[in-house]
Amino acid sequence: MGAYAAAGIPLYLLVDRDRQETVLFSRPDVEAQDYRAGIRVPFGSALELPAPFSFTLTDFTPRAD
Repeated sequence: MGAYAAAGIPLYLLVDRDRQETVLFSRPDVEAQDYRAGIRVPFGSALELPAPFSFTLTDFTPRAD
């Protein structure tokens, strides 16, 4: 993730299956090689993605095999 922040990538979306949450990191700090903001939501909750995506990501609830 640090490499994305260092490159100035404005948004980084992480789907964490281990923690069963989705995280949207934003506001990259190029010098610190980290993101200054992050929104965490549990699977099954909606996550509003800002421009340039501008849509709501929903339903990362794991399915039974």
